[in-house]
Order: sequence, then structure tokens, then C-alpha cells
Amino acid sequence: MKPRYFILSIGLACGVTLRGFAQAAAPAALPLPAAYDFHNPPQGIFDDEWMEVFMAGQKIGYAHEFFRREGDRIFSEQHQSMRLGRLDSVLEISSVVQTEETLAGEARSFHSVSQLASAPTVVDGHGDGKTFTISMQTGNYQEQKQVTFPPGTLLPWGEERLARTKGFAPGIVYDFLTYDPSDNPFEALPAKVTVGAREKLEISGTSIEAARVNTHVTSTNGSGGMDTLSWVDAENRTIRASMPMGGMSMEMDIATKEQALADFLPKDIFAGSLIPLGQILPDDATTVTLRLTRKDKQPLPVPPESLSEHGDVLPDGSVRLTLSHLNNQAAPAKPIKDLSPYLARNSFLDLNDPALHRLATIGGGTDTDPQTVARNLRKYVADYITQKDLSVGFATASETAQSHEGDCTEHAVLLAALGRIRGLPTRVVAGLVYLPEYEGKPDILGFHMWTQFYFNNRWVDYDSAIIDGDQQHWRLGFVATDLNDISLSDFTMELMSWMAELNISVESVGPSMPAGK
Repeated sequence: MKPRYFILSIGLACGVTLRGFAQAAAPAALPLPAAYDFHNPPQGIFDDEWMEVFMAGQKIGYAHEFFRREGDRIFSEQHQSMRLGRLDSVLEISSVVQTEETLAGEARSFHSVSQLASAPTVVDGHGDGKTFTISMQTGNYQEQKQVTFPPGTLLPWGEERLARTKGFAPGIVYDFLTYDPSDNPFEALPAKVTVGAREKLEISGTSIEAARVNTHVTSTNGSGGMDTLSWVDAENRTIRASMPMGGMSMEMDIATKEQALADFLPKDIFAGSLIPLGQILPDDATTVTLRLTRKDKQPLPVPPESLSEHGDVLPDGSVRLTLSHLNNQAAPAKPIKDLSPYLARNSFLDLNDPALHRLATIGGGTDTDPQTVARNLRKYVADYITQKDLSVGFATASETAQSHEGDCTEHAVLLAALGRIRGLPTRVVAGLVYLPEYEGKPDILGFHMWTQFYFNNRWVDYDSAIIDGDQQHWRLGFVATDLNDISLSDFTMELMSWMAELNISVESVGPSMPAGK
């Protein structure tokens, strides 16, 4: 089974507090391997695998994948379901991906349904192995494109054939393009597989020797990526897979169907990603300078520039981040020649929705000054979302307009939509926000999402999820997106680079703000 993870990192953008661990299930016999010739697999269902999904040692869901041969066609199905605790809410996430390929591994059709909020995202594609007609629908938003995939683009059966052809001897390295409609409906992503040494693993009370395989998938713009480790046994089964996520680890272990479907407690996903700072960041300080490094010593990406933030990547791969509460700008002005992506309609921001137009008209008021309109919309969205909880994964602006419900992601997306309807360029940013106290712990940094508007050649923070007082909160922006579909996939990849375990230290705190500022 090739592990395919949801865009879960987006759902991590708000939350807190830790629950107790679930009781470990009693060890059960591992499923028997089903050997077959991948050049000529049997008719009907073969390679049927179930896995349990864990986060930080606690079961949060299951995954199921199988291949089915009908004549000279190979069909695959991948089901994933997870249940996650977020404060007092439970977030349920599911995904189904179905594909059709030739016996030689050439793609013919695919279908996926991903559920992150109330409205599923449905993707369908049909083609000749090279060019596909792909349609996507989320709620009332629909989009269709003709996409020609580069040579070497593979679906699950093609990837399985390639892996078995290359083998799992230590030192094997190869590249290909992977496509998953539930991740990025209109783009294939570069992947590199590196086979390492064989290792002993303990799974369900059984000791198994397996090859350690690292798969690195790169974003379309090359600025981010995700690493997944998997362990493949002598029967070519993936018996374990692991991916770091937000200071925690998501793992999948091979299991029987009964084990995989056994009930489990929702795990609070955010507590493990909270970062203790160990130092007060005064709200009235003019500036703060921070040093950020990954604990695994990998280099960090370049953070997005804004009116209140400027980052420098240092030779050792760390980032020096300067935050400012003054209006004399942390970062220099950088005109953007083409603002159309930040005014465009997409699956998360359906700018043709009459309900959103009504909210933009009411919320923005009659003032014509752009910054006044943005302030009005910020306050309006904060008041409009009355049910502030964490039970929604990542809703569209239209869904939030109907439900009045969500966390920081729903606040950010709705505000971005209303701004665009009023003709103001917007984007959303994910990163960290400083909390002087949280759940009895002082000086905490928690993952967060907010909106930025583009004024006077600079991006300016407008946070409708944290509305107490003015906007004098210390926010560390890591990744920005205009929310179009390819950009959103890149956004997820980049965010994963930041969600590895971070060391953050305070280099300096500037003087207090002048009186009256």
C-alpha cells in the first residue's frame, strides 16, 4: 500500500489541549501475504491491504487499499478515514480514490471524494493515458480543464509496478511523477524514492525485517516537500509508513480488517504542535526578532513578506524573522505586477455566490476607503461566525456563510472572499501566533491562519479570528496562498516543512511603542 495522506496540515491551523491515549489493542496475527506476478496478476481482487492509522501513538483511523483486475484493466480503490479531537470538538476526515489503469500501468480514469467540511470535493477524470478531461466540484463551484500530464506520470498501479520492477535493494534511487486527484486535481508532482537498509520492526507482536524506503514528493513550485518513510517486507507489502506532522508523527501499520475497523478515541491533534517559547513577547514592543531552526537541521523555506514581517534565510538554513508593530514596515515595498490570482474565483472562494455578495455589501459598509472596508469586513466576519469551534476541517467561504461556524481557517477564508468581492486583493497565511497563556502554560506559540490584504505594495494582516482589542498580536507567517487549487497543494507542502519540530529563540525585543500608538 502506498501511504497517501490528506491535506491534514491545513486542518492543523487552529486547536489545542491533549487527551489521554487510547488503550492499545491486543496483538493479533498479521494478515497473510498474497503473492502474485505483477506482470500478470490474477483476475478479481488482489493485494488487499488494511492499515491502522496512528498519531503520536494513538489510533485515529484506518486505511484500506486493494487492486482488482477485470480483463486487461486494473482498478484500484483507496479508502482513508480519520477522527481527530480538537479541543471539545471531533473532526472527521475521509477520502476515497478510485482509479482505472491498463495492465501496463497507463492511466485511463480516476475519481475521488474528499471530505474536509460539510461539502465534499469530487474530482473525475477520463483520458488516453496522456491528456485528460478533469472536472472538480465543491458545493456549487465547478471547474473543468484539459490536462496533459508529462511522461512518467503514474497512478497507484503504475507506481506499484515501478516499485516492484526497481526492487528494494539498499541504495536503489529512482524518480517519477505521482498523481493523486484528492491532493492536487490538475497537477502531477515530482517524487524521488530512496531505498535504505533493512530493519527489524515489531508489529502486532511479530518481528519483521523490512526495507526502509523514503519517498520525497516536491511541490509544483519546488519550494516545499513531504517525506514519507515506509517499510516493505520480503513479500512487497508496506507493513509500516510514517510521516512527521506538526511535531508529532503520523504512522500506519498493517493490520487485519477487524483491527483496522475497531473503534478508537479521537486524538487531539494540536497539542503536540504547540511550541513553548519560554519568554514573554510584550504586546507593546515595537519589534521582535526571532531565530527559527528545524531540529533535524534541514533548511527552512523563505517566509512570506508583509507589512509586519521580514525573514532572512541564514547560511546554516535557519531563519531570522523580524516582526514589527510599527507602521514603518518590517519588509520593503515590493510591487506585484499581476494581482489577478489574488482577486480570482476558485473552489474555496466562489465569488459568484449571491450569499457572499450580500455579506460583502453589508460587512464592508458604504465607505470607499479600501483599508476602512478591510477593517469593517474583519470585524463583520468575527461577529458573523458565531459558533467558534474546531469541528470543521477546512470549509469553503460559501459553506461558512451558511453555517456561521468554524475556527481560524474558516475566518481567514471567508474574510478573503469578502475582500475580493469588494475588489481588494487578498491571500491567506498560515503560521504561528503568540499566546501569553494557554491552558495554564505561559508563552506558547500555536499554529494559526489569518487573512492579508494588499495595500500600498505591501501585504497587511487582518485577523478576524483574534479580535480582542486591535491587531497587536505577534504572528509568524510561514506560508501564504491565493487558495487556487495548485497553489493550495504547494501551500500544504511548504507548511509541512515548517511543521517539523522547530526550535524558536528570541534574539531581541525592541523598545515599547510610543504613547498613543
